[in-house]
Amino acid sequence: MTTPALLRCGPLLRYCGIDYHHHNNNNNNNNNNNNSQDSAGAVWRGSVLLVVGVGSIPEVVFTGRVVSGGGESVGEGEGEIYTDEEGTHRRLIHATPRLILEEDGVFWYQYTVQVELEDAGRRVTYIVKGLERAGGEPAPCPTNTAPLITSFHVPSARSTMRIVFYSCNGFSLNTPLATYTGPVLFQSLVPLLASPATSPHLLLGGGDQIYSDAVRTSGPLAPWASLGSPAKRRKHPYPPELARRVNSWYRENYISWYTTRPFSDVNGRIPMMNMWDDHDIIDGWGSYTDRFMRCPVFRGIGGAAWRYYMVFQHHTPPSGEPPGEEDPSWVLSPSKGRYIPHQGRSIYARLGMSVALLALDARTERTRHVICPAETYDAVFDRLERELTLAGGGGGQQQQPIKHVLILLGVPIAYPRLAWLENILRSPIAGVAKFLNKRFGVGGRLFNHFDGAVDILDDLDDHWAASTHKSERAALINRWQALAQKYSVRVSVLSGDVHLAALGAFYTPSRTHTRTPLKHDFRCSLNIISSAITNCPPPLRVAGFLARRNKLHAIGDCCEETMCGVFTHDVDGSSRCASDRVVMPRRNYCAIGMVGDAGGGVETGVDVDVRAHAGVEEKREEEGGLWVEFRVERKTGDCSGETKGYGFVGEVSLSLLLLLWDVLLTYGVG
Repeated sequence: MTTPALLRCGPLLRYCGIDYHHHNNNNNNNNNNNNSQDSAGAVWRGSVLLVVGVGSIPEVVFTGRVVSGGGESVGEGEGEIYTDEEGTHRRLIHATPRLILEEDGVFWYQYTVQVELEDAGRRVTYIVKGLERAGGEPAPCPTNTAPLITSFHVPSARSTMRIVFYSCNGFSLNTPLATYTGPVLFQSLVPLLASPATSPHLLLGGGDQIYSDAVRTSGPLAPWASLGSPAKRRKHPYPPELARRVNSWYRENYISWYTTRPFSDVNGRIPMMNMWDDHDIIDGWGSYTDRFMRCPVFRGIGGAAWRYYMVFQHHTPPSGEPPGEEDPSWVLSPSKGRYIPHQGRSIYARLGMSVALLALDARTERTRHVICPAETYDAVFDRLERELTLAGGGGGQQQQPIKHVLILLGVPIAYPRLAWLENILRSPIAGVAKFLNKRFGVGGRLFNHFDGAVDILDDLDDHWAASTHKSERAALINRWQALAQKYSVRVSVLSGDVHLAALGAFYTPSRTHTRTPLKHDFRCSLNIISSAITNCPPPLRVAGFLARRNKLHAIGDCCEETMCGVFTHDVDGSSRCASDRVVMPRRNYCAIGMVGDAGGGVETGVDVDVRAHAGVEEKREEEGGLWVEFRVERKTGDCSGETKGYGFVGEVSLSLLLLLWDVLLTYGVG
């Protein structure tokens, strides 16, 4: 009798995409017999990951109209019968395990699943057998070998997903952990999982899904980080034994965090789709000097972070799949990164019938002066244009046009400028201070532990509005506006990173052009900024300072940009100062869905403070309107994770016009 393997981490769910009828010939040849124009043409794709110790290979069994592993359709008469929570009889389909990584007695098994969507959203139950796992709390407890039964929900074939967007799921160094008690905001999602009418369909990670900064303080790189000068750190070797210890640290850091409750209560019940940012690697990755980024230890850090990012967050071997076998959701960059020797991996996926996502990989190829090379932008926008054409948005004959495109950029692209601070830190004054620090150790806390530059400079260089990225930023904005005009789609941007909630907007100014209704303005895009779900927010004074830096900014002659005053009241109902309303410095996440879809908001409109004044019915659903709801922590560190909602409609309407007008009156033109 084989010994059950000890469960180290999981099950973790990954979402890959939905293939609609017109994709069958390209990506899903096994489903060509499903010729219905409705539910039979929509196939949800994803996977389950189990991380286990030595023992027998675990078994995963799914229920329902499922095609797993090899992709062969399962006949109605095959399999066992299972009665789900709604009382529906479902077939049991056995998934095929695939070992994607093995090291140091740890095994990563991936189980592919494809679910045929139906006319209504439903629960998909899966059962994990052949595991030994902890029996409960408090520890130590006897192990448990009983089957693990859990589930997730998929949308209907013709609806849009209910999305939970989040970022910054972890803690920076020196965070007061007694105050900010773990990933408690995920607890507010747990009650929603009970019903197909309320359960989120996607947990969309916008960067920093884990924090790896402690590798240089309490991890194996602490001696290296404590070396006296940047030159010594730059020249330090990266021998195999150090590489093994760094790999082990990153692996165990993932296992520890991804099994931390209540995050672990949802990451196997809400499918995840993720794009990384710097803290998934190490603080400021890509924004240090080229000479330092090329040093042996930093290259080793990038390689270790990539290895476990691929297996934990994407259920994919670190080297990728063989040619021709990559998941269709990947958009591979033509070239490899300068510091991470792999192609960048951006993501394209449908998030339901009317919404598409493009998540830009802005770290793999990043340097201090370039976020993504021109060839990568060509690759991702070529893919987006092909998909819009296939879906009918470019004059095609298909019946599933995309109405809204979400572009995920880890760092906000519409955000208050700090150019004056950047200029000071690059001035001769900073150079003198750096020299004194290097020679005599003066002002050590002002400088980072890597290349010795001013500590905050890597954060400034990370931002799209930094002087080194201004032309790249303008080109990206122009490119998505041209796409919106050509295909008649609304483009919105999702961002995190900055540890507060905010809403930026781009639009055509009326002072130089004939007034265009915002609803028909192809330049009108929102930058939805939601951060951090776990990390601590900036101090109130810092947030207030940022808010007061908000102005109207011209982007050429045809576009303006500003922040919107969404947060008129605090979580206790008290009125907020007009100058502070553009930011909310509390932990938060963001819920997104289609207006008119069943289920309304994540909490069906409860506690929503800002709504469109008209047109939030069937008509706006036809126009592709999204509802967006920031969920903000009510009481810092409260283990219940209770949140308050601040919502609006993403298809620009009267409410946003009033918000923009409020900004005009408050800040004027600058």
